[in-house]
Amino acid sequence: MVVSAPAAEVIDALLCSDLRGEASPWPWSTETSVDAAFARARMHGVVALLHAQPHARGWPRRFVELCRAEAQALAMWELRHESVLRDTLFALDQAGLQPLLIKGAALAYSFYADPAQRTRSDSDLFMPVNARDATERTLHRLGFERVASAPSHQATYVLQQPDATSHALDVHWRINNSESLARLLPYDEVARDAQPVPALGPHALAPSPVYALVIACMHRATHRHNPYRVAGESHHEPDRLIWLRDIDLLARTLGEAQWREFVSIATSKGLPATCLEGLQLAARCFHTPLPEDAIAALSASSGRADRYLQSSPLRQHWLDFVALQSATARVRWLKDVALPPEPYMRAKYPDGGHLPWLYLRRAARGMAKRLRPRL
Repeated sequence: MVVSAPAAEVIDALLCSDLRGEASPWPWSTETSVDAAFARARMHGVVALLHAQPHARGWPRRFVELCRAEAQALAMWELRHESVLRDTLFALDQAGLQPLLIKGAALAYSFYADPAQRTRSDSDLFMPVNARDATERTLHRLGFERVASAPSHQATYVLQQPDATSHALDVHWRINNSESLARLLPYDEVARDAQPVPALGPHALAPSPVYALVIACMHRATHRHNPYRVAGESHHEPDRLIWLRDIDLLARTLGEAQWREFVSIATSKGLPATCLEGLQLAARCFHTPLPEDAIAALSASSGRADRYLQSSPLRQHWLDFVALQSATARVRWLKDVALPPEPYMRAKYPDGGHLPWLYLRRAARGMAKRLRPRL
């Protein structure tokens, strides 16, 4: 059957089928279907993975060529980024610091056949809270500049290279920016079972597969309301296929004892429903094998972190406010939400203007987002 206008869910089903290695025919007749499907694949972060699949099944030539060009660009960026990562990890080690690679960077070099297949625009490092100043000094010596941002539990540092490429590091002092989730997985707990990442040299460490899977499930759920950017555009869909692929690859590595540990951590952290949802979505797309006893245990309860992640944006703000541990912290939080620092406002609105006007502009945009219905 040939479909004339591609719907998002039909495109997603085709992409999942291809990523599973199944021979699915191209179901559309129009040229615009190529653009729609490629845009969807790019949003999902799976263009490089698609390029690695054999396309000898009648898919349009232009779609294959678009994937090839994008995959080649991603591979060139990854080669440069790997060098930056190696130098950075070495410098941090020399400064007596031990970062943990988390999320995309850790998985790219541990679970993907080629790191460039794990599409991302930066690398995430998890650091102890008391290492903030030493980390910033080290990164500045390497040429990184901190990006102006609202106060949070993370900071972004960007290195501009002579070849005009840029490389960003998201440095996390807590596992999540939300006050309700920030202390769920302390650095010391995650680092205790950290494992080497030999592909990035002797100074690279990442969470164990069990902790990495908990983090991957939580990360997916946090984007239910928090947007992410792809090719300069903001998106709100939490079920990106590249994140589900992460969950799939991690779940496939767990043995019986590791599944028990995973269920124990997910439950104790109040995340059983969140982890169950991530696993089931990954299984729906990639046919991930899931042990029945683990699924039954995760289905038995719902935790506080689950309820937070399932809440509306407004309720999440309230819960984050309540989670603050002192009156001083709450006053500071309110100030930061209502009136972020001037450098952040100038960076967010580079076209300029008086600061009070920029605050009003930000408030109006925020209100519009809250009132706009989600399609």
